Amino acid sequence: MHKFFTPKENFIDKQAKILGDDVKHLYKVLRLNEGDKIVLNNCTGEEFLATI
Repeated sequence: MHKFFTPKENFIDKQAKILGDDVKHLYKVLRLNEGDKIVLNNCTGEEFLATI
């Protein structure tokens, strides 16, 4: 499963924002789509299973 790091500030309630080059990498390189699962790390060691 693919892991992405996003700052803790980008987590609001049960949603997280992925910004910048990571968005391009998700869709253009990895070819992930809505409904696919990824792991998000909030840069403080906590990890979360997420759905795009």
